[in-house]
Amino acid sequence: MKKRLFIFLFILIASFSFANDFYVSKLIADKNGRILEGENVDTVHPLASVTKLMSVLVAVDKVEKGIVNYDDMVTISRTAAYVRGSFVDFPIGEKHSLSDLLKLIIVYSGNDATYAVAEFISGTEEKFVEEMNKKAQELGMTNTTFYTSTGLPPSMTKKPESHVDVSTTRDIALLAAEALRHEKYIEYASLPSVNVTINGKDRKFLNRNNLLKDFKGVDGLKTGHHSLANYNIAVSALKDDLRLILVLFGFPNEITRDNEGKKMLNYGYSNYKNVKIGSKGEFAVRIPVKNAKEKYTDLVFNSDLDITIYNDWEYEKIVTVPPFLEAPLTEGEVVGIYSIKCNNEIIAETNIILNKNLEKLSWFRKILRFLTFGLF
Repeated sequence: MKKRLFIFLFILIASFSFANDFYVSKLIADKNGRILEGENVDTVHPLASVTKLMSVLVAVDKVEKGIVNYDDMVTISRTAAYVRGSFVDFPIGEKHSLSDLLKLIIVYSGNDATYAVAEFISGTEEKFVEEMNKKAQELGMTNTTFYTSTGLPPSMTKKPESHVDVSTTRDIALLAAEALRHEKYIEYASLPSVNVTINGKDRKFLNRNNLLKDFKGVDGLKTGHHSLANYNIAVSALKDDLRLILVLFGFPNEITRDNEGKKMLNYGYSNYKNVKIGSKGEFAVRIPVKNAKEKYTDLVFNSDLDITIYNDWEYEKIVTVPPFLEAPLTEGEVVGIYSIKCNNEIIAETNIILNKNLEKLSWFRKILRFLTFGLF
């Protein structure tokens, strides 16, 4: 109850003050959502259509788990067809593939498309929103609450005035990082336009993210605007092997928001660099082994390990492994951690694993090794 009261009071104040403020919060983060620089990153703010980042992620998760398919046909219900704001204008009962609807959500921010997907995935929007909030908790988005699949304000959803989708730039950076781990997300978000046949007519829907064409390397992710939120955006960009995430909240207009986005991206790419530490399956460290034919074994990176740091910063590699291993051991077994420390903070790490099975030494070989002083 206290949380809902806080949100309501926040929105009430926001409606009078945000229009006169330059912005509410902003940040630039690495590909994992780790904040590099930012202001007011924990300020709770209405999301508007940036909410759809989570809506699409929930749907993509369902596809990757085999629960639904991208080529499944989704029927546009009466309720979905009448959702307004930014809408595609589907006829009631028309069928479209889940893939096309997701493109229309990401590219054009179609509220009717979003509502249709929510109904298709979970039966009702209410149940779908429950899944959105569950996913937010899993990602550690501690200051995020979803009430809709679309991000529409209460004036357009007939929900209580306190039921506004809210988050922080910190939380949205985490959400963006998760979205970037799904290839389909980038494939759709980077589309300059989508062509779909609606009511028998071919129509072209342009991407609302102006930075796709205004800044080289931008490939997503989602814009958002309504009267309580002003202008928000979550941006992803890849340039010179450096992936950056940009999140801006509460800008007074689209031009100011996008200009600030370009300014921050230019700053990020001028002052930060990507350093490759190791690739998945690549040698990481060698360690002694007891009771095995081999006296030493190589450990490898369990996943790619790279870091985003300021150009002149130094970093330290920290390998945490036991003094030795003892056979038998199985390929892929986690035996240590490879960490990168910068400015007294662990900024990235991955497990290091065995790259092969290690069988236990037979009694005969143990005796032979003893008699030959370890030669065999």
